[in-house]
Amino acid sequence: MNLHNSNYTTTTNPHPPTITGLSFPSPPHNNQEPLLVESFLSSTIRIATLNCRSLVKINEPSRRQDFIRFLRKQNPPLNIITLQETHASTTELKLILDNLFQTKQTVWSKHCGIVCFNPSLQLNPDFITMDQRVIKCTITHSQRTFDPFNIITIYAPAHLAEHQQFFSRIIEMPIMCSSEDISTVNFTSNTPSLPTRTIITGDFNYSIRDVSTTLTGSQVLSNHQFRWNQELQSKFRNCLDSSTISPTF
Repeated sequence: MNLHNSNYTTTTNPHPPTITGLSFPSPPHNNQEPLLVESFLSSTIRIATLNCRSLVKINEPSRRQDFIRFLRKQNPPLNIITLQETHASTTELKLILDNLFQTKQTVWSKHCGIVCFNPSLQLNPDFITMDQRVIKCTITHSQRTFDPFNIITIYAPAHLAEHQQFFSRIIEMPIMCSSEDISTVNFTSNTPSLPTRTIITGDFNYSIRDVSTTLTGSQVLSNHQFRWNQELQSKFRNCLDSSTISPTF
């Protein structure tokens, strides 16, 4: 299994379990391992993101336990992992996942999750969208070793009609603004205000190679996925080189 590391602190992403700039392989039973993003100032933080294709695995509890143990036992150990397609739809399932991950520092939704393994880091939830497809948290260090940073994970719908609606909503929302800037957000703006020190991860359910660069004028305005992708490309650095970017479908 190969772990891929990057020294960028901000990213943008298109796919296979992805991170704003990160794409992650499929679950470990396919002999693949999550991709990593590293380095904040003098501190190294190992962040992984993964589409887990149903983390709860209700009918396969032993497989669920083995899978989560695999994620916990990464070497070098992970500090934070963001997950998509979690299916953590009830309080009971969320408690089961907390116990298996052996940490209380988690934020779960029906579609996503963020897990913090490092006790020196504080995971502060800021925002979960109504459709539960986006989670935003602020990460701080107990000893203030580094300034706080934002981490966002996204699981976009796969169905085309829902896909466009999702990106039309997300591009207008203040989810990527830092907490202190939320009161000054211009909700009528056509583009989101992105703070510095932000990492976006997730499965956007599209391939960056398939996003047309030939759209102009009204075509661009009506293609919300294109607009979202342009915002990411202009404001974030992709932590994956072109040879590692691939779709998750």
